[in-house]
Amino acid sequence: MDQGHARAVGLAPAPLAHEARGARGDPPRGTLILGKVRPDVGHCRVVHVVYLHPALVCSGTTERLLASLGAAREAGLRATVLSRPGSRTLALQQTGAELLHVELPEPAWREPFAAWRTRSVVRRLAPDLLHVTDDRLAGLAAALSASLRIPYLLEVARQVRKPTLRSHGLLRAILLPCPTFVERAVNRGRADRTLLRVLENGPSIERPWEPHDLDNERLPCIGALGYLDEDHGTQTLIDAAQLLRARGRHLRFVVLGEGPRDEALRRRVREKGVHDTFTIAAPAMTDLAGLMLELDLHASCTLEGGAGWLADRALGLGIPSIFSAVSSSLHQITDERNALLYEPGNAPELAERIAAVLDDPDGASEMGLRARTAALEARRTQAYRRALTELYEELRPAVV
Repeated sequence: MDQGHARAVGLAPAPLAHEARGARGDPPRGTLILGKVRPDVGHCRVVHVVYLHPALVCSGTTERLLASLGAAREAGLRATVLSRPGSRTLALQQTGAELLHVELPEPAWREPFAAWRTRSVVRRLAPDLLHVTDDRLAGLAAALSASLRIPYLLEVARQVRKPTLRSHGLLRAILLPCPTFVERAVNRGRADRTLLRVLENGPSIERPWEPHDLDNERLPCIGALGYLDEDHGTQTLIDAAQLLRARGRHLRFVVLGEGPRDEALRRRVREKGVHDTFTIAAPAMTDLAGLMLELDLHASCTLEGGAGWLADRALGLGIPSIFSAVSSSLHQITDERNALLYEPGNAPELAERIAAVLDDPDGASEMGLRARTAALEARRTQAYRRALTELYEELRPAVV
């Protein structure tokens, strides 16, 4: 089988732009060129970005995806999301982006037929750029990019533990949520430092109503949010709930999230005897801010890496918060000023911190107000969209 026939039936990669250049090195008409739109180009078509997202669950990466779709819309791009369904499916549909439910096997070689079906979907869509929202899909993204000759962006959602960020020919940028991720991305992830871009979280902090006061008669509600994996640290909050119950505290606990550890965490809730006051759920929702404002106290229990988009949103909404003292928390939290800090995984210390907040409602309210004021002054929501829009513009293909 010759190369041309192999390409025609989809068994070989399509030619790169430089393979089709003319004798003088000029690209033929219709060739895609990455970079800013040249002033001598008379026509620039709508760019199509396909987002690869693991699942539309209640997680920081999903909320970051929703914000990215807003930036794409502002930039005039066509957006298609390939993902598995979840509790935030309706919220994504309301953005107006095209949504296709597909298989996203990782690593791709373990499920070759699923990977082939996903590649067929991407080939039919013929996007100009792949935006991969989670480094768990790094291997699949690299395979799709190489076989279909599509450039891609890769976001890092958590501290890197394995060499998953090695540069491939069409990887255009690696997006990190905070500066403290840089060195591990290079040293452990084997990332090319020149591709790294720090794009800090910029969640919406508009409030449909004011947070609750701790000094009213309602039973205090302590909550956490996020993707329930081994790094979320939900077990620390469960153990703290047991300790507080043993001390006679009457409290409610809610974890809004889902993930691979949700069933194990529910078993732990039963084993610790707090099943009547501790709820783990991920209801279908569109108004996440409204749900978050039902919390009297927010706890970010991350064991390693980053507190995440949802924790940043809780701060910006002015909800009194307690953070585990991981690297990214130290980057943004001043203990006892805009939030409280505790040692990651230390349930007794977390219980003490929760009790301290509940016993000082005025101090908790002031702490939440300082956090919100700082978030409003930082204007990170606008900064996130502007930075991502500028990146899309930098990588915008032009038809010449």
